[in-house]
Amino acid sequence: MLPQSLLRVLEQKAQAKNLDLGLYVAELLSTDLDSKAKVELYSLLSKEYLMESEELTNKGNIKEAGERLWNSAFSLLCALGENMGVQHAGYRDVRLIAEELAKQDSEIPYLLDNAEVLHSNFYHNFLSERSFSERKKRALTLLEKLEKILESQSASLKARTSERS
Repeated sequence: MLPQSLLRVLEQKAQAKNLDLGLYVAELLSTDLDSKAKVELYSLLSKEYLMESEELTNKGNIKEAGERLWNSAFSLLCALGENMGVQHAGYRDVRLIAEELAKQDSEIPYLLDNAEVLHSNFYHNFLSERSFSERKKRALTLLEKLEKILESQSASLKARTSERS
């Protein structure tokens, strides 16, 4: 367990960067991890955020559930950016990664825009349950597409590594 004073400082730093605490800590840890470990960390974070989103949705907390969906997508985009060898420390970076991924699937930027509304709702709480439900479906589609691309990237990187050995 972290001391409260340390936790408060981490939360303040994360908030200043407009990042969830988990994503901020992952960013800090990433300086000590190799690329493969970073991808794995971001992928695991994405799955955890997705599970949290489901739990929160079941409790009727769509404001927090939407933010976790956003964090899940953000985490996957960080993993993809790591595989691509591009910076992925902030919002602008993940937008650029999504634009690059549009070459593989033109729907990705549109689906990310949708997830961004879920993120915005966390701060402004304007979505109805019906609107949240529709946006959640599209966010899940985004996550599926990003997972497929990540799996493809990872398989390709693994094959290249095997060829070199």
